[in-house]
Amino acid sequence: MDIHLICPADIGKTFGCPLAKIVRAGLRKNGIARGIPAVFSPETPVPRLPGQPVGSASCVVCAFGLHLVQLVTDRLLAGSVSR
Repeated sequence: MDIHLICPADIGKTFGCPLAKIVRAGLRKNGIARGIPAVFSPETPVPRLPGQPVGSASCVVCAFGLHLVQLVTDRLLAGSVSR
């Protein structure tokens, strides 16, 4: 809900984000603990009522996308992305 809390970090340093937790667990099963760039929010998800669909505010989804674009752009300009 709060776009101000969105931040980039290595996947191994993410916290408070249920999706990042699932991704970290899957990566650990494959022997990967760090080195994957991520964009996450430590904000606690808003509780939902039973039967309510899981969702996100559209402006927050867009903000995550913009953070990802900035992360990729910075890496491309720094020459740190393999081609």
